[in-house]
Amino acid sequence: MLPAVQSVLDALRPAFRRQRSFTLVAALLVALLFAGKYTTVTTLFLQLDVLLPSLVRRYWSLPKMLARRRWDCQQLIILMLRFLIERLPDGMLLADVTHTTTQGRKQQGRHLRPNPHYRKSNQNQSKFWAGNSALSVAYAATEQTLSGLRHWVFGLGCLLLRPSRRCGSEPAMLRRVISAIAPKGMLIVYDRGGNDAATINCFVRRGLRFVTRLNANAALYDDPDCRRKIDLWRYQRTLKRGKKTIYRYEVLCYRKKVRSQLKAVIEISYNRSRRDWRICIYISTDTALSAEELVNIYRTRCQIESVHADSKLVCGFNSCRLHSARAIEAYLSLSLMASGILEYVRYSLKRAQEMSGGISTREIIETLCMHWYRPMRLTRGLTARYLEQHLHTDAKELSTFRAYFSRHSAASPCSTRN
Repeated sequence: MLPAVQSVLDALRPAFRRQRSFTLVAALLVALLFAGKYTTVTTLFLQLDVLLPSLVRRYWSLPKMLARRRWDCQQLIILMLRFLIERLPDGMLLADVTHTTTQGRKQQGRHLRPNPHYRKSNQNQSKFWAGNSALSVAYAATEQTLSGLRHWVFGLGCLLLRPSRRCGSEPAMLRRVISAIAPKGMLIVYDRGGNDAATINCFVRRGLRFVTRLNANAALYDDPDCRRKIDLWRYQRTLKRGKKTIYRYEVLCYRKKVRSQLKAVIEISYNRSRRDWRICIYISTDTALSAEELVNIYRTRCQIESVHADSKLVCGFNSCRLHSARAIEAYLSLSLMASGILEYVRYSLKRAQEMSGGISTREIIETLCMHWYRPMRLTRGLTARYLEQHLHTDAKELSTFRAYFSRHSAASPCSTRN
């Protein structure tokens, strides 16, 4: 498992100008893998002191190291994506906006969001959460095995959405980030926030395929001049109320200000709880996709939510206590990338188990003394705990990992001006 972590860190090396900066960021990624949910400066320092005592000789300043950085988060995302495409070429790019709760009053770039757990009768509970919104990117790959297709979702990183430009920042940042990191011909999946004409035209112009969803009141047209509107409810007379059947039909259509033809799949179903009809419209710039493929591709977008949940639970994605917006963006991007490294370790461990008949998930649980926990598969949290146990108990592996950082460390690795 440790060579898998080192191979990812070696792939990220070209993003750094100085060896010292790479050593600190690589050590921070390793500390995020082992720190757990409560990721503070103290816990990160303690993890580094246990793993790499020669690297951390004094209490180095994490906020200053991230705020004064000379490396770019977007370049790290590009290198991580290239590393994964070389090993799993059959995949697509998922993008979504996630919210992180923050602590402290002096943080930059934060805004308010309604608290979904608020109840009127509860006291000492805020109606709003203060936090930051970030555009996160993940790579969803499929692998053909003897038992069928297997799906893997790797977190790549994220970029902070500034609330000062909140009105139009999400589609503009989506176009900028995806155009910079995605290779030509890749499939992009995004939610309804990026279904505007400028985003679709930008992706088509750059040779990217795009799948998204429209609102129920969206207008679709038969002709390129957008004069004959398609009646989405023309099949309503054939539906029967009270049935759970989903009525689906596909059509080639156009939208206003969109320069290319689109493939649309309309699903109509009856919601018995609300006693009304529900309509879902999925569109794609790739007209060769079938209706079943288009709907299944869009449903894979929900897998990025599990990446967010595991990043907040395992890699400290939700425990950002930094003040500078530049430092917050770097910390969030590294936290999401740490979950992607965990997924790659899990992928490597699964491949090793199948090729050599190695350890099973049950043996991993017994090694961690978690007999009450019986999961169906190896999760990212179990991978992190097993990696930590394997590293702390095996002195040979620990010495190998320390030798890796000693090769990349400079004479004075504790400087914060990196």
